Amino acid sequence: MADKEAVRLAERIVRGAFGDLVGNVAHVLLNKGRLNLAEICHYTKLKTRSAQGVIIALIQHNLLWHSEVPQGEKLVEYFEFNLKECLLRLRWGRILALTEDEYGSDAMQIVRLILNRGKMRLPEIISAMGVEEMAEKGPREARRLQLSRLVYDLLTTSHILPITAKLHQAPFDEMLQRRRAAEKDMGMATQRAIATVRLQVMENIREERRKEQDPASAILRAQKKKSNGVTATSDKKIKGGEYADQVDPAAYLRINYEVYDLKLRNKLVESAVASRWNRPAGYVMKAILKASAEHKSYMRQTVSGPVSVHGLLTLMEEFERDSLALGFGAKVPAKKERLGELLAAYAALLSGDDDGSIVKNDSAFLEKDASVGRSSGNMYRVMFEQSCGKMKQQLLEQVVEQNWGPRAKRIVKVMLHGGKMGEQSISTTAMINLQDCRALLGQMHESSLIEIQQIPRSADRAANRTIFLYYVDLSHAYASILSILYKTLGNLEQRRQAELDKHKDLLERANRTDVLANRDLLSHRDSLDLATLEETMDKITTAELRTELNVFILRDLPGGPEAVRFDDPFSL
Repeated sequence: MADKEAVRLAERIVRGAFGDLVGNVAHVLLNKGRLNLAEICHYTKLKTRSAQGVIIALIQHNLLWHSEVPQGEKLVEYFEFNLKECLLRLRWGRILALTEDEYGSDAMQIVRLILNRGKMRLPEIISAMGVEEMAEKGPREARRLQLSRLVYDLLTTSHILPITAKLHQAPFDEMLQRRRAAEKDMGMATQRAIATVRLQVMENIREERRKEQDPASAILRAQKKKSNGVTATSDKKIKGGEYADQVDPAAYLRINYEVYDLKLRNKLVESAVASRWNRPAGYVMKAILKASAEHKSYMRQTVSGPVSVHGLLTLMEEFERDSLALGFGAKVPAKKERLGELLAAYAALLSGDDDGSIVKNDSAFLEKDASVGRSSGNMYRVMFEQSCGKMKQQLLEQVVEQNWGPRAKRIVKVMLHGGKMGEQSISTTAMINLQDCRALLGQMHESSLIEIQQIPRSADRAANRTIFLYYVDLSHAYASILSILYKTLGNLEQRRQAELDKHKDLLERANRTDVLANRDLLSHRDSLDLATLEETMDKITTAELRTELNVFILRDLPGGPEAVRFDDPFSL
């Protein structure tokens, strides 16, 4: 069941993006669950034509699933709100920034168009980029070819994916129908056999959805024309696009959020390494993550593919290679012959092998790949689950410290290390007097960050003959923090809308055509108010980005309890 604060946040997002009419439909679907068209019209008091228009708009933006359910002799279509897709709209700013850094401003504009319109075809993208408005044919065709190749690059690197009508169908309904059919054919079966069949059904659906959004399905392979029996394959024609692979103009394209989540995850791991040791160590981790990208990556994976240390130098910038020796305290950059030794030293540091201890290091970011022989050199894997799990625990400790101070943080760290403990043991280990320790434990228990287990010493379960053990249930603690973060984001969205409503007249004057051309036409008072409004909106956006990053760490990264993660069981 979705968190009530997440539901409130999603409704705020929809109202801010589409208005109150669409927001009312989203409110009903979020709070009532799956509904058919007649029920939506009943709860929203909308006419059928208006409700259909809202549903089409939400499906266009990938915010609704639909499914046909048999009722008697007819099929009834039901609609279900896609909560995760809605909450991911808060990540658009980072997605645009990552795209511009890697591919440039044109790619960023293409991604912005697709995000704002939900899904688009190639001709629609080219038209929206203003190509048809260019007067001269030569520059217009060159621009068209440039944008087509840019969309092709984004598609082949899976930054955008094709989407079909099948992917709009609710996957859970399809799963239940296939489960019932498979279990009906089995007859009398054991629980293990039923569980195996259910897993197989999910895997089959996942494979079908993977094929539906395979980038290759939206690419038209090059057709080599023949003239008088001779195949034309000159490099000039291929580079000009006449026979090159092209994006299917009939294919609808949408943004692949998972690719951007992987980039953000890698940046967080790199930042964690740099914060733990130094900047050069972060550069080494950045190169290792680049090398691991050659293997198939996905957000659910716990470790990366094997990476050789010897090939990392080619993936590093010159200034990054020069800083390797400086990270170990040298005054000048190392010679080229010693760079391999330095990389091996950094890999040993990141894997916890630098101290020679036989005890497993829980804070290590890498592990040696034991499946590779010595002849292949040292191969390492990035331990995403362990690294991201540490990030989540650090976020928990930060929340505790901000709300109850450093002594409460010490208490939480003691319980994370020691497990279930009595208040006397916690007080002694954390070096806090018993009275203060008891008060802090009670406050954190009220906030659902720690739990209590009662162990009665007598049959009557009297309180004075009961042992109370305190412990940190990470699943409940993370869920509690996540709910607080959702509430914060909802309040920020509400504050943004309130500011826009408050200065509605000012914005209308500022957005006039003549004022946009010459800002001096605004009065002095309006200019000051507009500057104050822009400063307020910048502060709201900054707070929103920081809060959403914490949501990403808790909800989307591996590591920690599965109950908190927002995983789609049918994702790739």
